[in-house]
Amino acid sequence: MEARIQMNSRKTFIPALVLALLLSSCGQAAVTDGKDTTTDSTSAETTAPEPEYEYADIDLGGETFTILNTSQTYNFYSYLDFDEATGETLNDAIFNRNRKTEDLYNFNLEIVEHELKEANTKFGQAVLAGDASYDAAFLRDYYLNTELTEGYLMNLDTVPEFRLDKEWWEGEVTEESRIGKSRKALFAMTDVSLCDFEGTMVTFINENIMTDLGLENPYELVRSGKWTFDKLCEFMHAGASLNGDESFTLKQDGNAHYGAASYELGSAALISGAGIDSAYIDDSGRPQIGYTGEKFYTYFEKIKAAFSVAGDYIHANTGTVNDYGHYENLFKSGRALMTLAQLKAANNYRDMADAYGILPIPKYDEIQKDYHCLRTFTYLMVVPVTNNRPHETGSIMDTLSYITYKDIMPSFYAERVSQKLLRGDDSIEMLGIVRSSRRFDVGSVYNIFLPLADEVVYRSLSSNKEIASTMATKVKTVEANIDKIMAAMDK
Repeated sequence: MEARIQMNSRKTFIPALVLALLLSSCGQAAVTDGKDTTTDSTSAETTAPEPEYEYADIDLGGETFTILNTSQTYNFYSYLDFDEATGETLNDAIFNRNRKTEDLYNFNLEIVEHELKEANTKFGQAVLAGDASYDAAFLRDYYLNTELTEGYLMNLDTVPEFRLDKEWWEGEVTEESRIGKSRKALFAMTDVSLCDFEGTMVTFINENIMTDLGLENPYELVRSGKWTFDKLCEFMHAGASLNGDESFTLKQDGNAHYGAASYELGSAALISGAGIDSAYIDDSGRPQIGYTGEKFYTYFEKIKAAFSVAGDYIHANTGTVNDYGHYENLFKSGRALMTLAQLKAANNYRDMADAYGILPIPKYDEIQKDYHCLRTFTYLMVVPVTNNRPHETGSIMDTLSYITYKDIMPSFYAERVSQKLLRGDDSIEMLGIVRSSRRFDVGSVYNIFLPLADEVVYRSLSSNKEIASTMATKVKTVEANIDKIMAAMDK
């Protein structure tokens, strides 16, 4: 079914990585801060030339280079290699990247996979045993606290071959996460693991229902900088309908329609969308609680009030994605106007009957300059202190990151996301905005903040607890844990 919300044709400035995709698919791109900057393909290409790259002069003599990775989880695209070319554009791009790097530096790449938490366990066991089996690893941010504080990780600053200031690394993530007096770079983020982008929180909209309700064009709201929480609430209220049911209680055979369906990360995404992180690093290198201050408390209460209106919002996170009580299924079946979900949820919407689209997470208000889309399910690249060839490791991982940036991300956008998961030029344009709006919360790494976030953001929203009193019960514990981490990091 074709999209029923129309947009005016336009050309806008776009990030270099999505240039090829957008030119080939629709000739459109992201706008920021609600402003358009007109350009053509020639000028865009001239503005963002391909970065120069100097390959290393190393030879590993046919040795094996091993990367520890997490196996496929929650339908995220976590693949780092393939045994052969498959004919799938993205898969083959990854295969070719790895074979090119192997040929350049004369080594054999081995990917060792373990389940989510088990990967961290295997990594720690190897370090404690003095085992150099893993040259590098991609580990989930939530479970990195032990590795960070117990001295398991190499300081990447000591390896100049990791060129973290280059565009093929997301250097701001590393810079924002340096703690303690030493300010070590203990991890880095790269699109060699594609999970991070698929874990970005976005707003999915049902275009058919939007049109039937006569609501404002949401894409134009984004472009004009007017896609805000208040507008989200307006849409949620408009989308709520009993549709013959006696209440909004979720039933498998029910007919009620909901304004929005989501789960725990939905509220966290909204708070992040307002530019509020669970934690930040102050000028002294000490982690600080970010969930504090008037803006946070005010916004939290607004979210809680909006989510408490029957029918406007429903928390749905039971069973599998095909279960009637799951937010993805509610949206897919046309029973929710919107859902706040990770971008990878689009994998479940390929055969959705209604036309759907994506928007960034709404802003706090129109005064806020930028949109912010929370990164979740983030995998960080780390190197164990047991690594006995750090310079070769730096060269290999830097080259893999560069080739990913240059060759794979366009394929990822084009095949995995845009062609297969998104529908219509509007959503592809929004994808560019989402890409440039991703926000990293350092509290997700130093997971001393996770209990605080869990209690405050998740449980307080669904209870009668006062947010301030809940915070008060947690702050002392969090501060004590910060002291412990600071002592460990500054040894």
